[in-house]
Amino acid sequence: MHRFYFHLHQCGVSYLDEEGRELPSFEIALQEAFREARSLMAEEMKSGHLCLGCRIDISDSYGIPLVLLPPKWLTGPRVFSR
Repeated sequence: MHRFYFHLHQCGVSYLDEEGRELPSFEIALQEAFREARSLMAEEMKSGHLCLGCRIDISDSYGIPLVLLPPKWLTGPRVFSR
């Protein structure tokens, strides 16, 4: 298991994930981030305000960014390679 941190940057405010989640793989972490992003977008659309400046960043246990999910998250993430 690996620990992944999901940091939300929404409408100019950053919510840093201090606890993280233990997941079996990066692929599962990415699926979780997509699911969360879609949920956030749906809630914003219901309220009549869709923030296009929001994103979810996934970092590893060392704080190294692995992926950024911008508002275009439905078209694919920006994945960092090492």
